[in-house]
Amino acid sequence: MKNTLNDLKGLNENIEMYPELPETSALYQSQYFWIEQQDPLSVFGYIFALEGLAVQCGDVVTERVQKTFGPKTVSCLKVHAGEDPDHLKDAFTAIFGLPEEKMSQIEKNFLLSCRLYLGMLQAIKANIGSH
Repeated sequence: MKNTLNDLKGLNENIEMYPELPETSALYQSQYFWIEQQDPLSVFGYIFALEGLAVQCGDVVTERVQKTFGPKTVSCLKVHAGEDPDHLKDAFTAIFGLPEEKMSQIEKNFLLSCRLYLGMLQAIKANIGSH
C-alpha cells in the first residue's frame, strides 16, 4: 500500500480522491466465497489471474506509465512486475499433482477472477475524468 500511496503522491493525487469501486469489492470479496464455501485451494485461481497478469504485462505497463507520468509513479508496478514471476512459479509448484476436482475449482476461480478484473478495469476507465 505504501508504494501505491507514493505513486499517487507522484501524480499529485491522494487516495481519498478515489473511493473503492463496487467492481473492486466484487473482485476480492468473491474470494471469501471460494475459500469458505468451495475449497481454500481455489484461491490459487485468483493468484494465477493477478500474478500471471503482472508477469505477462507488468514490464510493458510499467514502462508506459513511467514514460507518461514519470519515475515517481511506478513503484507499485515495479514491485509487482519484479516479484510476481517468482510468486507465479511458486504457485504452480504448490498445485502440482492436485486432484482434478481441485484443479477444476482453481480454473473456475481463475476465469471468474479474470472477468471481474476486466470489469474493474472497465469501471476505472469509465470513471476517468470524474475526479
